[in-house]
Amino acid sequence: MTNQSETLSVQRPLFVYGTLKKNEIAYHQIAELVDHAIPATLNNFALYIRDGIPLVIPTQGWRVSGELIYSKPHSYEELLKRVHNYEGVRLYERQV
Repeated sequence: MTNQSETLSVQRPLFVYGTLKKNEIAYHQIAELVDHAIPATLNNFALYIRDGIPLVIPTQGWRVSGELIYSKPHSYEELLKRVHNYEGVRLYERQV
């Protein structure tokens, strides 16, 4: 298991699939911290909308289209903080 300090020292791309994607309604909250984004697919997950909020749930054989976003140098921790603040404590689960 990886602890949070180890995770923050390795800048991994962040998979986004809803309102935080480029050109979506919440992207402006992280735009200044993003270096670039590339299209990506999350295999064996399905996209659902619950109460107007997109979410992904493990589902064999399904795929979710999204983006991998890469932070600008020295912006990774701030990017994660903003995503956490935007998503809220109970609305998402971060997996490494």
